[in-house]
Amino acid sequence: MVDFTSRGLNNKKTNMEGKTATYEDLLRKSEQGLKLKPYEEIKDQFTGWLQYHQVNDMLKQDKRKMGFEDKKSKFNIEIIEGKNKTLSKLYDILLEWHTKDEEVKEAMIKWAIDFGYNIEFEKWLKLWNRDIKFTACTSLRENVWKMLYRWYLTPAKLAKIYRSENKTCWKCGEGEGDLYHMWWQCSKVKVFGKQFIMNLKSF
Repeated sequence: MVDFTSRGLNNKKTNMEGKTATYEDLLRKSEQGLKLKPYEEIKDQFTGWLQYHQVNDMLKQDKRKMGFEDKKSKFNIEIIEGKNKTLSKLYDILLEWHTKDEEVKEAMIKWAIDFGYNIEFEKWLKLWNRDIKFTACTSLRENVWKMLYRWYLTPAKLAKIYRSENKTCWKCGEGEGDLYHMWWQCSKVKVFGKQFIMNLKSF
């Protein structure tokens, strides 16, 4: 969606510097939605009627293709209207977008490949937003996060880092030691897991 508070429109007049106006400067809310203000009210923003109608056509195209968000975006508040440390704020916002979207997306894809089927996004949201809070133990939560984001340095990952050909599992010495093998497929892990479940049932 277009943030009508920050969409820049560069209007140049003869013998004058370029003047940038946003939709917020040019539009007015009505019962029918956002509409361009009357020409007489904003004529100082334009070279004449022709440019006014060009902007009106642009408005119609944006409404049809993308729609409008009438609330100010974080980008508009922090960057456009912010007065201090613009570069740092921009970097922080971009970093936040990248880490949230890309790391989560990458982890989801890799787990889906390991399991052999897609996991519904709603289940991921439930896991991240609620299930992670099942304990107040900080160290246990840390281990869960490490598992979700596949943080553990497995033989396969270390072989890639140090350019080694040895990717073998440290425990069984048989399969390739990627994350899924080390935690679920390794024969020694399976024996330990079964014994652990039996001990739990005995309580």
